Amino acid sequence: MFLLSFVILLAMEKPQDEHFVGKVVQKILLVKNNQVLITRDSREIVWELPGGRLNLGEGPELGVVREVMEELGVSIAVGSPVYINQFAHTADNTPALVIVYVATLADEPQEFVVDPVEVAQMQWVDADTWNTYEYYPEYAAALKTYFQNV
Repeated sequence: MFLLSFVILLAMEKPQDEHFVGKVVQKILLVKNNQVLITRDSREIVWELPGGRLNLGEGPELGVVREVMEELGVSIAVGSPVYINQFAHTADNTPALVIVYVATLADEPQEFVVDPVEVAQMQWVDADTWNTYEYYPEYAAALKTYFQNV
């Protein structure tokens, strides 16, 4: 018992001198009629969520609005974050922070004008169908969290 207490005490006294240095990824769960939009580009075998990386000097909410406009050609209203986590980016193992927001189309109706380099396929999924697709772990966790709470 004493040894365990000593180890815990040492762990608490260790200074935290490493700080997060990495990419910030902001994504959305675009919700319409109780469904969420998932996307896939032509290079990927897994599905993901609309959005992308944050630019220097840009706030996450503005960054995701920009990314969605670039990818899908639609304006969105960004709601609350539903999932935030750190992960290792698959392309280069760089640390990344992902923020996933709930969002809706800013105006109805809007026509999607998809950038074919960014989005080769789009699919609307609901609570019964979202888990029949393959995702990166972070996006699967965000979708699971969302659908468990609606």
